[in-house]
Amino acid sequence: MSACVDAECAAESACVVSACVDAEDSPAAAVARARELLWLREVLLAHTRDCGLVQREPGNALARFLFSSALTRRAGEDALLPGHAARDASLCRELASAGADEAGVAAACAALCAASGAAAARVAAVQARGAEGEVFLVPLDGQYQVMWRQVRVSISAPHLHTLRRLYAEHTPQDAGEGAFTRRLFCALKRYDALGGPTYQCSVPGEAFAALEAEFGALKECFASPFNHNAEVYWSAFPDTDGWFGSRGSFFDALASPLVQEGGAFYANPPFVEEHLERLRARVEEMLALDAAVTFAVVLPTWTDTACHAWMQGSAYTRAFFVLAAGEHAYIDGRQQAETRRWRKRHLARAPSSVFVLQNAQGAAARPVDEATRGRLEAAFRRGSRTGCEAETHWL
Repeated sequence: MSACVDAECAAESACVVSACVDAEDSPAAAVARARELLWLREVLLAHTRDCGLVQREPGNALARFLFSSALTRRAGEDALLPGHAARDASLCRELASAGADEAGVAAACAALCAASGAAAARVAAVQARGAEGEVFLVPLDGQYQVMWRQVRVSISAPHLHTLRRLYAEHTPQDAGEGAFTRRLFCALKRYDALGGPTYQCSVPGEAFAALEAEFGALKECFASPFNHNAEVYWSAFPDTDGWFGSRGSFFDALASPLVQEGGAFYANPPFVEEHLERLRARVEEMLALDAAVTFAVVLPTWTDTACHAWMQGSAYTRAFFVLAAGEHAYIDGRQQAETRRWRKRHLARAPSSVFVLQNAQGAAARPVDEATRGRLEAAFRRGSRTGCEAETHWL
């Protein structure tokens, strides 16, 4: 990058951290939010008694609701709990397939949103009281416990090392790390409370390394401080993640110099319909930039969605392949707390689609042919043959 772009990126990073200060969680609020989400899960279960899939996997269903409603979050709302009316298309569809009529679907969504708004108000009241107390970092059996009062969250030793390095790089104003353990606790508690680990997964290092070998250093569009492969990454929660290098939400980044300069981007979004459609629109906008742009995108093979159909038929698409269930893997979305195999892999239970899209400048800079597609497909498949051994590709 040029010196000018470097300066702009540094200023952007400083703005993200500044926004963190304005909206920073207290440990008490982080714990209160986690408690409210357990209650919200019970509300969801109570209003979906006839919906087998939600009853079997309420954590994933609630995570989908939170991810979809985040796209319409209003200024000043809680970072995780929506306080406005929202409809999760997947939840509505599952309720309808279970026999709920339109009125029943609307009532279930309204009840969930009302409960979420009430929960957010209670979290705000806890935050306003400002109850604090010291956060301790305690080594235990080869890992660490981050402890506030009697509440503990775990982090593996390698992840703690990484988070400490990221914090030093991106929050130099706290050179003595006086706020490090508190901010680490809040970030860990946020992702622990979110749940739905299948919505926080990443691809194995073999696949990511193959993409970088073909297209150069990647910028990761959907990641977290605990689960990213690229130095430049965006994530869902700037208020907790900005201290550790997150550039904020990718959907808010179109004007960023990191986007406007082009380059290679990797997108493995939450498999939520609203996110997929927002991603499709953003990819189309970025491919129209006057810069070389390459996008590598991993999607569920939902061929009836507008996003998948657009990418499969787009003139920008240079490579496309489908990975069958059981022939590719993802890294556990909670691997930061795993004590023995801290980047545990899971074989995918459903097929996934991989797309490489480029504008003319991107194709000229990094041409893609059938051999390229073959190397990438082989790398994604290799990631499923490593079992659950510890992952070595980690920043």
